[in-house]
Amino acid sequence: MRLRNLFIFIVFIWPSLGHTSDVKDTRLTIGEKNTIYSNILGEERHYWVSLPKSYYDKKFAPKTYPVVYLLDGEAYFHSVSGMINQMSSGTNGNYQIPEVILVAVVNTNRLTNMTPTKSLYTMNGGQHEGFKISGGANQFLSFFEKELFKEIESSYRVSSHRTMIGHSFGGLVVLHSLLERPKLFQSYIALDPSVWWDRYLLVDQITNLKKDDGSLNGEVYIAAANNSHSPKLTDKQKQFEKGLQRFHSSTFRTEYQYFEKEDHGSVPLIGIYYGLLHNFGGYQIKMTWDDISIAGLNEHFAKYSSKLGVEMLPPESLVNDLGIHFFGGLPNKAIEFFRLNVANYPQSYNAYYYLAESLFHNNQKTLALKNYKVSLKLNPSNENARQKLEKLKEYDK
Repeated sequence: MRLRNLFIFIVFIWPSLGHTSDVKDTRLTIGEKNTIYSNILGEERHYWVSLPKSYYDKKFAPKTYPVVYLLDGEAYFHSVSGMINQMSSGTNGNYQIPEVILVAVVNTNRLTNMTPTKSLYTMNGGQHEGFKISGGANQFLSFFEKELFKEIESSYRVSSHRTMIGHSFGGLVVLHSLLERPKLFQSYIALDPSVWWDRYLLVDQITNLKKDDGSLNGEVYIAAANNSHSPKLTDKQKQFEKGLQRFHSSTFRTEYQYFEKEDHGSVPLIGIYYGLLHNFGGYQIKMTWDDISIAGLNEHFAKYSSKLGVEMLPPESLVNDLGIHFFGGLPNKAIEFFRLNVANYPQSYNAYYYLAESLFHNNQKTLALKNYKVSLKLNPSNENARQKLEKLKEYDK
């Protein structure tokens, strides 16, 4: 049985450490709306943020999160925030990707922001006067680099790992960022990207890029729709990804996926799902019950941290659940998992409390008392720890 199935059967034998409220809150909140004035773009920009379930969970120690920047935010925020939550929060033991902070950027002038050059050429080779306002992608990326990143980093607990997701023209600017500003993001998801722009300019760029350039790093995923009306577009998207394949290395990996049953409008939902799986690949733990060990967990997350380029410790909540699972049948193994949490999250009152509980039930009263004390010191409101300390007065020497 896989690890993700393990948590379905967990029985929580300790009382809740949280506080209940007499006021019934009937709201369901999936995010918050924010505004920033951009001096670079000369306008007010709106962005919506969805935080992981654990972000405000005081039961566990605060940690930092990778950030996913989503273009066309007003169109995709609701679906993508729900998808990310389902894939990362441990629902049904589901830990496919790490928890992330989602930042959805709302459009103002999409054509200007998402096209890398000023061009009048359409996908079919004609010209369109409405395209005169094109060519503002570099300014748009500067807005991210010099303004939005700083806003997010000063407001939320974020790591240095960033993903950019875009559809159509949004996919175009994602790939433009990869080629022109490769240090801004470490992960790219381009959904049916408009590589036809300016007579397939980006395809020519990647074809002519020198193999020893060394600037391409991270993960790239390209989802292509069934554009039967324009088979050349699909061919050029594949050609672009083949150009990227020349640079494959231990630090740069790409994937191209064609969805025959999806059109240009329907491909984003399934493309984002598979893009997140690809770009955060290697996070999900695939161990049988017999394989679960401290050494295995540490090795898995050390390897994943190296791949991602930021430290990713075994999640406190996951390790806590493992400790609870083994509490009844293998108490010494449970203690090992709770000790791992104390070592990784020394500011977590919850980690010390559960370690104390496991020691107490394993008849190691003196050690249990010491850990209850630390838990209570970190959280003076932890009444469960206070009550246990009363029972252990005789061991307080």
